[in-house]
Amino acid sequence: MSKQFISKSELWEKRLKNSLNEEQLAAATAPSCPVLIIAGAGTGKTHTLTHRVAYLLLQGIQAPRIMLATFTNRAAREMVSRVRQMIGAEAELVTGGTFHHIANLLLRRYSHAIGFPPNYTILDSEDSEDLINQCRSEAGINLSEKLFPSKSVLQDIFSDTANRLRTVEATVKDKFPYLIEHLEAIEQIGKKYTQRKRELAVMDYDDLLIYLLQILESNGNESRKIKESFSAILVDEYQDTNALQGKIVDILAEDHRNITVVGDDAQSIYSFRGAEFRNIITFPERYPDCLTYYLTTNYRSTPAILNFTNASIAHNIKQFKKDLKPIRADNGLVPIVLCCEDPIQQAETVAERILNLREEGILLSEIGVLYRAHWNSMELQMELAKRRIPFEVRSGLRFFERAHIKDACAFLRIVTNVRDELAWRRALPLFPGIGNRLALKIYQTALKSPSPLDALNSDSLKSSIPKRALTGLNGFIRIINSIKGEEMLCNPSESLKLILKEGYLQILQSKYPDWESREDDILQMADYAATFDSTEKFLSHLAISTSITAETTIVGDANEEDVLTLSTVHRAKGLEWRVVFLLWCTEGALPSSPSLEDADAIEEERRVFYVACTRAKEMLVLLYPQFRTHTKRWRLPPDGNILQEPSRFLKELPREVYEEFYVQEDRL
Repeated sequence: MSKQFISKSELWEKRLKNSLNEEQLAAATAPSCPVLIIAGAGTGKTHTLTHRVAYLLLQGIQAPRIMLATFTNRAAREMVSRVRQMIGAEAELVTGGTFHHIANLLLRRYSHAIGFPPNYTILDSEDSEDLINQCRSEAGINLSEKLFPSKSVLQDIFSDTANRLRTVEATVKDKFPYLIEHLEAIEQIGKKYTQRKRELAVMDYDDLLIYLLQILESNGNESRKIKESFSAILVDEYQDTNALQGKIVDILAEDHRNITVVGDDAQSIYSFRGAEFRNIITFPERYPDCLTYYLTTNYRSTPAILNFTNASIAHNIKQFKKDLKPIRADNGLVPIVLCCEDPIQQAETVAERILNLREEGILLSEIGVLYRAHWNSMELQMELAKRRIPFEVRSGLRFFERAHIKDACAFLRIVTNVRDELAWRRALPLFPGIGNRLALKIYQTALKSPSPLDALNSDSLKSSIPKRALTGLNGFIRIINSIKGEEMLCNPSESLKLILKEGYLQILQSKYPDWESREDDILQMADYAATFDSTEKFLSHLAISTSITAETTIVGDANEEDVLTLSTVHRAKGLEWRVVFLLWCTEGALPSSPSLEDADAIEEERRVFYVACTRAKEMLVLLYPQFRTHTKRWRLPPDGNILQEPSRFLKELPREVYEEFYVQEDRL
């Protein structure tokens, strides 16, 4: 048998052709110039980018001179590992990792250019908050007089300012307008924070990129050396880069212009955390000589699901137009839209359908339930716990375990049981000037009275605490007085709204960067509470329902890892399930209320809808409730119900891409 001898490059050409489809092959072997790869959902983006790295190595570019920027170090390691399997150990020398990881590597060599020693320390998020808190204390602000932004809110302001390349004033006016009275103090703390980091020779995560950009923009010797150290730049998930990252990439590539960016404009959904959509959408304008490649062959979803998602995203104006094509031959089930009476029936319907799917042999782990915001899952979490269906929440803690939910419930617990010491000790320290020890003292003093809640207003109690705590105590009293009457004890829903209105909303704003979503959580809990005629019954129901451990699996031999996944759409990006349920497809939920008057925001909300639907492989079920009992933006009609409008993202679709049904079965 004769032997054939071929070169390494010829061998690799064969491997490329055998392991990539035509679209992927064209993108992976593009010439050394600006390259934009628009990779649709489920089209093999990572596979293509990995082969692009290997191709550049085979073209003679040295591994350390290839920069591969990803959004997790793990993603970079996995890509480099795959390249190593293809072409050998040389791949391990590729400069790969997150933007922050790569910036740190460079700053260790060139930090002298911005006045830092090479052995500077990197602060993690907790250390950064602690240093901000120290600067806040040193600023001499009287924190007991009024609610001043917490260290986490301040950190979010400074981080957003850095990543969007703007001033603190612009950030506060744009994202935190309710803090405008504190602007001067916030700017003072920001300057002190920057100064203290220099004195301590420490950097936070944002500093790594800010200082790298400073060196690059200086046009000095260090800037030249950094730019010359790379011959090729590759960026994964380019649609998620922020203004700071985008500018760094452009400067690094401005001389050799050998830059490859991979992403999907249709999956750009992270503007709330600084992602700059213009980075990807204007790439051809900044690089007029760029070559654009489209990956449109979808290996995930059925033709029926792709017909649905293609029809949806086509309504966006600002996009790179593309239609995903299925590799699967079977058309599959047409997506189903279910109109439910209210949020409770929506939850019951999903739970029942999940049980049916389980009996049909589909594992719980193959099912994902998605939603736009945390509050969208409240009724479903209650229903799943009641039916003992095991689930995990990818978007964080379970609904009733979240701090703000427990805070709101603490006020209710106090007025229903004045001896509930734990509730007092949770609620009182929320107010300025009141610590744990003082909270205990106030509780013990009030409890000596036959009427503890009335005793809160007494001069004797107020005279026994430090003056610095009086403002905080009065805030606590204001909330308690608003919900303690007999009438309010029969109306837990209205009580929760009053807790927000009489002071807890201001606490949320000062304490949490994401206060709006937390406000929505409490308002949704108020919706749920409207079905109870007493606060005591509501609290008892929560205690019993949420203490049920969803450990008992459904009939069959499901193992411990077979659990249902609940997730916000933003936490689900990059994942897939055989079956996907999408909840709350209504105006005001998806799209969200804040986006309704902004054309660009609506386009991003449609991208959120698109990302959710493209997670489904075989079955897609979308649900919306016809009625709800509350919304903060409309007045309630006499019967307490509000007719919900189906999402525009459903109404704009041609009817042939989905089937709609109304849920009318009797409640169990």
